[in-house]
Amino acid sequence: MHRDLHRPRKGGTTSAKRFEARSRFGPVQGRGQDNRMAPCNGADCADEAANLLLLDPGTKHVSFTNDCDRELLVFADPQKLLQIFINLYSNARDACEVNGKITTTARIKKNGRIEIMVEDDGIGIPDHELDRIFEPFFTTKGPGAGTGLGLALVFTMMEEMQGEIDVRSTSAPDHPTGTRFLLTLNEGRYNVA
Repeated sequence: MHRDLHRPRKGGTTSAKRFEARSRFGPVQGRGQDNRMAPCNGADCADEAANLLLLDPGTKHVSFTNDCDRELLVFADPQKLLQIFINLYSNARDACEVNGKITTTARIKKNGRIEIMVEDDGIGIPDHELDRIFEPFFTTKGPGAGTGLGLALVFTMMEEMQGEIDVRSTSAPDHPTGTRFLLTLNEGRYNVA
């Protein structure tokens, strides 16, 4: 099912502040906490993350398209998966021009794992920075614009859920190509008695 999400026209200031606090301090839990692993719907987590980002009226407009199969389940901690989408979508939005596009799709790989792809049409990441983007405190953003913790936390949370993350991107000043993050997780299944 194809779903486009758009920013609400009015309101959202209190919710936006609550979201901003959650996105800044939510992932700090990270290590040492038990995973609450369960079958969860990746498409629903992607929708929730996009809707939370759309609550902030002070950011540039981008469109979020969720083309994930709503029947696909991943075995993950739903809160961590939500935080992963929030981080990836925030970075994608920052990399896009106004009215940029962020698309999420999912598929079953030959090995039975689920691959979720988050793609943007932004400026891309230069080759010489790709090997460092998951390092703590490394950022491609200017001074004061990023902490360099978001992707490091994403990497850690994916490992904690027995998942993998990969990135593909190129950056050319005259021809932006965007970035694609690939999340690979185990397939989730509800126990049928």
